[in-house]
Amino acid sequence: MLVLFLVFFCILEGNGQKENSLPGISYRNAVSLNVAGTTPFIGVTYERLLSHRFNVEVGIGAVSAGTGIKYFPSPIIDNKMVFHVAMGTNFFKTPLDDFGEGEVSSTTFMVVGLTYMGMGRFNFSLDVGLGFNYDFTYDESSLPPYGSLKLGYRF
Repeated sequence: MLVLFLVFFCILEGNGQKENSLPGISYRNAVSLNVAGTTPFIGVTYERLLSHRFNVEVGIGAVSAGTGIKYFPSPIIDNKMVFHVAMGTNFFKTPLDDFGEGEVSSTTFMVVGLTYMGMGRFNFSLDVGLGFNYDFTYDESSLPPYGSLKLGYRF
């Protein structure tokens, strides 16, 4: 519910802005390869910068998919590393076991980290925090450490 509220808020934040109305930012979209984050293993993430302070992302990866949102306390601009707070959720299914079934789990995470959008088309993000993991197959939950590493191309 909180993720939906934040996504709705970000849409409203970026709704009145024209495509090139963010001074200091060359490209608002990015495709990144990532480890963890919106995909809990290895995957590809699409990101859209809504304003100087908000970013939304969706990802798909090895037996997983997810979505997330980032907030930048200081405005993000090209060629400057900035701090961010992010939250999101993902779902994944483990490979099949001997009985032809796999485990289905979900992780909701809240992390802090650094984002860098280079003057060229390069972007980088690294974050760490906590995740709330829920295993639907066994009705179990845990609170593991969580984080991600992301390298991408902006367009």
